[in-house]
Amino acid sequence: MCFSKNASLSMFIAGIVTSLYFYKNKMPIYAVVSIYYSLMQLIHYFGYIHINDCKNKTNKIMSRLNFIHIAFQPFMTLIGAYEVFKKLNIITSNQLIQLKGIIIIALLTSIFQ
Repeated sequence: MCFSKNASLSMFIAGIVTSLYFYKNKMPIYAVVSIYYSLMQLIHYFGYIHINDCKNKTNKIMSRLNFIHIAFQPFMTLIGAYEVFKKLNIITSNQLIQLKGIIIIALLTSIFQ
């Protein structure tokens, strides 16, 4: 979580710009991963508005969204890593197949959380 709602909003905007860069450079999956992490900053921005009001419905919703977002971070990170590894050709095809298995395990773990 950023240090303020303004910092969170700034990081959200920077993340969207970064996502567009990745998309234009033919890395669409990595662009989606970048948008995913940018959404975290948007959740934090709205969370900061009601941060000290635990009975507020918006605060509760943002807390739950934050938990769901955190649960799926390993899966999204591995998806991004898969595209980078495949594009840069820095691991073998057998390792890419193994990484697919790890991605499936991460997805299942995220769902069960």
